[in-house]
Amino acid sequence: MELFLSAFLGFITVTILDRKWNDINHKKIEQGFEVIEHYHFGIILLGMGIIACTISPLSYFLLAAGMGLIYHELTQDDYLACKSGHFRNSSCIGMGLCVVVIIVWINEFRIF
Repeated sequence: MELFLSAFLGFITVTILDRKWNDINHKKIEQGFEVIEHYHFGIILLGMGIIACTISPLSYFLLAAGMGLIYHELTQDDYLACKSGHFRNSSCIGMGLCVVVIIVWINEFRIF
């Protein structure tokens, strides 16, 4: 039950933070960081959740928060920066992070 609660809290926390972020004028904050998207932080949190898999409640919180960020990115009008001028840069960052997370996952669970 505590694992489910931890995952639920991770997703809810990210949802609240996402709504608060959308309510403020963040153009000055994002200046210079336009290529960084929700899903980049989501991928990072997924990697941290895999690393923390020995501490079950924390790992479920991180995994759910990461999935929440990816979910919120995909529900936007301009998801994954498809219609923006920085799509290529954003995609390269996302692919690089995915490679790192896959390597961490393989290493953590000794897949090969």
